[in-house]
Amino acid sequence: MKKYFVYLLKKNLLPLACLTLFCLIIYVLPITVENYYSWNNLYDTIIENHGYYGRLNLYYGNISVVLGMLSVFVPIFMFSYKMNRRSVDMHYSLPLSKTKILISHFLVGLILMFGAYTVAYFLGFITIAIKVDRLYLINYLWLYLGSLIPAFVAYSVTAFIFTRANTTADGIISVAGAMCFFPMLIGMICEIAYHFPNNISGFDFSWFFPFSMLVKVTTAFGNAITSGEVTKLFASSSNIYEYGADIAMLTGGILWTLLGGAATAGLILWEKKSKAENCGQVSESIFCYKSLIPAYTVMLIATALAADADITFIIVIGFAAFIATVIYRRTIKIGWKQTVILGVSIVGGIVLYAIPAFIANLLPEPVNQMIEMLTY
Repeated sequence: MKKYFVYLLKKNLLPLACLTLFCLIIYVLPITVENYYSWNNLYDTIIENHGYYGRLNLYYGNISVVLGMLSVFVPIFMFSYKMNRRSVDMHYSLPLSKTKILISHFLVGLILMFGAYTVAYFLGFITIAIKVDRLYLINYLWLYLGSLIPAFVAYSVTAFIFTRANTTADGIISVAGAMCFFPMLIGMICEIAYHFPNNISGFDFSWFFPFSMLVKVTTAFGNAITSGEVTKLFASSSNIYEYGADIAMLTGGILWTLLGGAATAGLILWEKKSKAENCGQVSESIFCYKSLIPAYTVMLIATALAADADITFIIVIGFAAFIATVIYRRTIKIGWKQTVILGVSIVGGIVLYAIPAFIANLLPEPVNQMIEMLTY
């Protein structure tokens, strides 16, 4: 395995150089051409006259965005060998187990992602240290360390979901569907729970994207570079909106961290069951179209009804689900089984939308008032 790992790493030195150059262009180049004269020389004057200084652009958001992009692109690139029949046959004919081959690709992918990110990040840090005064540079270290775990989680989840598919297109669509699943689910819950509005006040579904913690870490430690104080990860406020946002962020962060660990373990353990003959075939994994199409059909219909959409939206969603099934099955003749699944999904969305109102009507009015009072 060691020899194959070294071979694979050498083979990917050019992609590593390209990714590093991309990071440098996006992050280091803007810092290099930015004029920080007013911050360095007019800071005291501006503070004295106006009481505050305009936001200093250190472009740390740029490198965080790039890291998020790499955490999705790199695993797709590294595991694309599983999507070509000739490539799969070649890799599986090596005197190595399929698991060791996969682990080698996984580790080299991490080197590509974190290697390009690290080089650009610290070159940017050095440039900032030379050009800009009055900064709390130690927070660059915490920002760097804090960004590693969210990036690893997104990388692992992408690698696992992508390798469940049998074609590149199926894998990319499945990754997008998986990453948007929980925000969509929480958004649906927030919409259909209309008779308990105070229970979900401030519960922001955007925190359930896998990149949300990376955004929060970037904001918290990025602000500390100029102010010296790390923005609180949690508001620690009695304000119901801020409290709801805290709970959402904490729940989303824990959820995706656990999923990242499970994805890493699943990626390695399930590789023993992978078969070369599945390459290019219909992607039948439960993590792909088979589950995503009915799940999204139910959630979209329930959300649309809760948002007072008319029947036209239901028809459009049903038609979109049919098109997705055609793409999944690769034929317009989807068969009775898929037709039943589509029908049940549409009905399921309608029923799911109606459940909260039905339950509310069954409860005595004093109980509803008590629930509203307790969740205010």
